[in-house]
Amino acid sequence: RAEEIIAEAQEKAGPLLEEAREKARGEKSGTTGEIEAAIAHDRRCGVTRFVGYDTTEEDNCRVLWVRSLEVPRVESSEGLPAGAHGVVVLDKTPFYAEAGGQVGDTGRIEGSDGAWSFCVTNTKRIGDTIAHFGVVERGSVRPTLRPRTTDARPESDPLPEPEPADSATARAIVDRDRRVPTMKNHTATHVLNWALRETLGDHVDQKGSLVDSEKTRFDFSNPKPVTTEQVAEIERRCAEQIAADHPVYAEEADQAEARKINGLRAVFGEKYPDRVRVVSIGVPLADLLANPDNPGWRRFSIEFCGGTHVGRTREIEDFVIVSEEAVAKGVRRVVGVTGEKARQAIEAGRAIIADLNAALSSPHENLAGELAKLRERLSELQIRVTDRHQALELLDRLAAAAKKQRAAQASAAADVAVQAAEKLLATATKRPLGDSEATIVVGEMPNVPPDQLKSAADFIKQKCGSAVVLFGVRAGEKAILLASMSPDLIKAGLKAGDLVKHAAKLVKGGGGGPPTMAQAGGKNPTKIPDALAAGRAWIEEKLTQA
Repeated sequence: RAEEIIAEAQEKAGPLLEEAREKARGEKSGTTGEIEAAIAHDRRCGVTRFVGYDTTEEDNCRVLWVRSLEVPRVESSEGLPAGAHGVVVLDKTPFYAEAGGQVGDTGRIEGSDGAWSFCVTNTKRIGDTIAHFGVVERGSVRPTLRPRTTDARPESDPLPEPEPADSATARAIVDRDRRVPTMKNHTATHVLNWALRETLGDHVDQKGSLVDSEKTRFDFSNPKPVTTEQVAEIERRCAEQIAADHPVYAEEADQAEARKINGLRAVFGEKYPDRVRVVSIGVPLADLLANPDNPGWRRFSIEFCGGTHVGRTREIEDFVIVSEEAVAKGVRRVVGVTGEKARQAIEAGRAIIADLNAALSSPHENLAGELAKLRERLSELQIRVTDRHQALELLDRLAAAAKKQRAAQASAAADVAVQAAEKLLATATKRPLGDSEATIVVGEMPNVPPDQLKSAADFIKQKCGSAVVLFGVRAGEKAILLASMSPDLIKAGLKAGDLVKHAAKLVKGGGGGPPTMAQAGGKNPTKIPDALAAGRAWIEEKLTQA
């Protein structure tokens, strides 16, 4: 029911959500800095208790502080009205704040009495305070005013009087449709980190990561690209860890003691507290600490991590790597997906490989067109790196087949065009031109590519010496006209461009080109005979005047 509530709220909020996300990211100048300063100097914020490792919903949360992201600002004591973008701080929250590469949670906070609701579009940690960024969907969000304490406080800094208890609590609901896949991806990141080291070597060191509901993106040190074979091995090792259904342990320990554990991974340069959270996949922390030098621990993923994770590796379901690339000198980046997205990537890869094989085994009449479609489709697909490598190899083979087919088709079309030209030449007429004669070749040609038509026109000119050519072609719903002149006719004032423009009017078209060779198109192929007749008459008239 919680997921349904969140979905309904987000749909109602509509365009306000994206604006809220922008403000949560601090894209408005000065927003993030102002919020950080305000939280740091307001006693009401304090330390937020995070309860999100164990639950994604929490009742009886107290609203300690609110702040508007609008200009002018709405003061904390005034509350946030409906439609306002702002920040809400609770005394406890199940919302994970962006940290360690994992994105902040989204979801909803609502008044216990149902009078107001706040759609959370991002969650950030500011010092010890967890800040929920978002937009008010309905009602007005006001802070719970703390009751006076018995501690002596300066009269110049009094605490406000309390409000009625009914407005004092809220319910925080994390969007599980986003959190759960993020947890899968985060645990998969740890398994991936381990598998990279096992496959590539101990030089592998984490250089950055991004974990969200869509993917895990992991940057690591490696002097050269990861080969397709290595990617396959990394995936195999990850699959083994997932299938083993290892329990995922997340427990705190003294940093100094934890660092003694053989095989433990920590981000270089990261500052960790004295008490650290250790996420171990497959071995309880107590066992690790009891025998930290055990070389067998290197067979397990052990890391410092404050993020959220699944309870057992099998919950990851499936994991595949969908990209591998360089991001800096000596730094590679891989992107992986889990669960349903991994299955979709696997199926998409299988499907396009099957279609490529089918195109190769049962050649299409237009392999070049099929090649273009498959290449474009591959560029848009998210598939495994190994499948993409295989698909690219098949595309290369298909490209070679398409090239061979084009050459064969061109040769066949050229033969057809020349044969048709010879037939027209047999019925050609001749007209005096100075001391010699010019051959007039006008007629319809088969629907062959333009290059073959031009070759046929050149064939006629080469054979006759002095010639004027006008071809008409019915290309489906279109008409094509091609005119060509020998050099002596051009000197006599006849130009191919003028001829084709004159004839094209009859097929409701137009065109042009240089004096030697010109082409036109038209919308009415049924009028080609009329266009050719008009062209012949034009030629006769021009030769008479020459």
